[in-house]
Amino acid sequence: MNFRYPLVIAIVLLATYLVMGPKIQKQTLDTPQTKPQVHFQAPVFQGKTLEGEDIALGDYPGKPIFLNFWASWCPPCKAEMPDLISLHERYEKQVAFIGINTTFNDSEEAARDFASLYEMQYPIVVDPQAEISKAYQIIAMPTSFILDDTGRIVFKKIGPLTIEEFERAVKPLLKEGS
Repeated sequence: MNFRYPLVIAIVLLATYLVMGPKIQKQTLDTPQTKPQVHFQAPVFQGKTLEGEDIALGDYPGKPIFLNFWASWCPPCKAEMPDLISLHERYEKQVAFIGINTTFNDSEEAARDFASLYEMQYPIVVDPQAEISKAYQIIAMPTSFILDDTGRIVFKKIGPLTIEEFERAVKPLLKEGS
């Protein structure tokens, strides 16, 4: 009688695996995992820009995307901004640029002043509840991500981004003649 229970449990577990295993494996293979790391799909988000316009990651299909998390009080953010402005001017037709102000530890007024000071011409998303920052696991600023045209993260940098790092990550993503 003592041998029956382990045998019954083993049979039930085997039957469950045989019935459910292929379904679970198929779901895992069919559903891309989102994680704020290189080789994973980027977490999707929706938000508002400093101008009050709706914006979502999905607004830029078929185009590489550059995401930059920053705060107006952050010295490394200030240091990298002239290079980011230059890169935007050079690549704006080929790459979507989105700035994300960590408004939960900044203010919209300070973000507006910062954007005006540096003449930022790309959308700046406000993140007052840290929802986007949490999804991307932001632990320091600036933090930048480059996504390919399918939304997969191909590059992540914590700290100031250089022109060379951006170009090394972006150039393989650009289509011929663009």
